[in-house]
Amino acid sequence: MQLRPEQLLAFAATAQASGDVATAETAYKALSHDPNSDIRNEARFRYSKMLAARGENTDAAMLLRQILDEKPQAAPVRLELAGLLDKMGDKEGALRQIRAVRAGGLPPAVARLVDRYSEALRAQRPFGASFEIALAPDSNINHATSQDKLGTVLGDFDISQDSKARSGTGLSLRGQSYRRFSLGHDGRALLMRLSGLGNLYKHGRFNDIALDLGAGPELQIGRNRINL
Repeated sequence: MQLRPEQLLAFAATAQASGDVATAETAYKALSHDPNSDIRNEARFRYSKMLAARGENTDAAMLLRQILDEKPQAAPVRLELAGLLDKMGDKEGALRQIRAVRAGGLPPAVARLVDRYSEALRAQRPFGASFEIALAPDSNINHATSQDKLGTVLGDFDISQDSKARSGTGLSLRGQSYRRFSLGHDGRALLMRLSGLGNLYKHGRFNDIALDLGAGPELQIGRNRINL
């Protein structure tokens, strides 16, 4: 029996769905050298998924890189490769693939998912830091009342102008740094984190400044991370 490449691709998918992994693997290997780039790269992608499902992540990643050598704009392939690199412990490699996907432009809904994944990868780095600065206009920088009088059982008391709410514009500063110390290969770690924020105004008595230092164990349970 002779099959055209498209038919063989469909035959391999049917064999895979029915549990005949050996037949599907043989077909995908043959198709991965097809002259048609669409056929061979589709076969490589499906074969890569098969290999990843049984834990052969290195070989699966190699097939995905072969696809990207020919089609660097293939965003789904880059996302798949990022997931494999993440499983293999190559967080920086996974982040590089995510950055490449974002640079290529994505629909808004997909971009939001990719951003969340990127944040999750960054959160697993052994150390890191972030810093934000912005203008901070506020209608009540002294956290005071806007009322003219204070009602009591003895009568109404006038509130002086200095005790009323004041508006102003300052600088808003926020920063965080963290360091993660591994306690084993099962995802356990000791996480130390220093955070700070400040809203700074011309008159220093209106400034809001806060610092927070936290440290504790981090546990990996399945795909979830728990910080204590």
